[in-house]
Amino acid sequence: AKLNANSGEMLFANNLDVPHTIGFIYNDGIFYICTQNSVLKQFDSNLTKIDELNLNMVMVESISQINNSILFYNTLGQVKIYSIDADSIFYENEFGSTIFSTPFYAHDQIIVPFANGKVSSYAIQNDSLQWSFSLKSLLNLNIMLDEENIIIPYARGIIVALDRKTGIEQWRYVHGKSITFADLIPQGIVLGHGKELSLIGFKNEN
Repeated sequence: AKLNANSGEMLFANNLDVPHTIGFIYNDGIFYICTQNSVLKQFDSNLTKIDELNLNMVMVESISQINNSILFYNTLGQVKIYSIDADSIFYENEFGSTIFSTPFYAHDQIIVPFANGKVSSYAIQNDSLQWSFSLKSLLNLNIMLDEENIIIPYARGIIVALDRKTGIEQWRYVHGKSITFADLIPQGIVLGHGKELSLIGFKNEN
């Protein structure tokens, strides 16, 4: 539904025939929503459907926007990337390994975090493996990126930063407790578990 921000009055509503998955994208006046049966639906600002695309995937876990692209994945290891400008899928792969957290795409690189603790980088153009890092721990939290590093939060409380281009480990922090979320802020990384919040501050080299 679309609501009036001042009065709360409902302006428009649209009922989908199938429940939607986690997340939606708004880009240049168009809403993009993916249903649980893996159909990408497009709506205008009045929530009128204008187009749809069958992704031919088993139930999509979530969708995320990266620049002018939309990334889809599911827990079975299927990943697809859709170009908003070209209105088509330009990358797809079935990795054959469980994925619980969102892959990341930038330029010609896709970084895939697998549930078994392995994180791998692949070239978009030919799907060749660029580098791989593995830690035998559950990986079900989303990876984070700063300007140069990929930051991997493992569920048992180990945080590892890798160089984005080479996959070489830059630093590691052992929290000592399991964590249920991790988020990157300018001051560092916020970790959470139950009633506890912790902040890992970045070292100032100056």
